[in-house]
Order: sequence, then C-alpha cells, then structure tokens
Amino acid sequence: YENATGIENSELVLNISAMQNLASDLVTIATNEPAEIGVFNSNGLLVNSCFSNGIVSFSVSDFPAGLYLIQAKSGVHSQVQKLIVQ
Repeated sequence: YENATGIENSELVLNISAMQNLASDLVTIATNEPAEIGVFNSNGLLVNSCFSNGIVSFSVSDFPAGLYLIQAKSGVHSQVQKLIVQ
C-alpha cells in the first residue's frame, strides 16, 4: 500500500454564547479555525454575516424575537447552530 490515500478528519467547532448586557444583547461566536459566519432568520434570509478568525461578537438588539440559524463555514466544513432571540 505505498500509494494509499487518507482523509484527514478535521472538524469545525462552533461555540455560541449569548451574553446579556444592559446596553445591548451580544452573541459571541468562537471557532477553532477561521470561518465565514452567516446568521439566517426563520425564513432562510441572511440577516448578518461576518468573518471570524477565532472569536467574533455582534449585537442582536435590532433582531426581531424568534429563531435564527448561525452557520459557520471553513473550507469544506460547515456547522449550523440554533439561536433564539427573545
């Protein structure tokens, strides 16, 4: 098996924490590698996007209450996490 081909198993890790602040509601997204971040409302419309080099925060104070999906994409890896804005 001199010419064996392997696939490196690398996972994108997406951690989301919602921090309450008196001035605004912040969502902080942390990834273990640079990633393109997209926030989608329940209708599938992109309502926010940014690029993360590890940690990024943004305000959801202007978002209507409801369910949102946060997608992190890095290369061929993608992960989706639910976010509920109250």
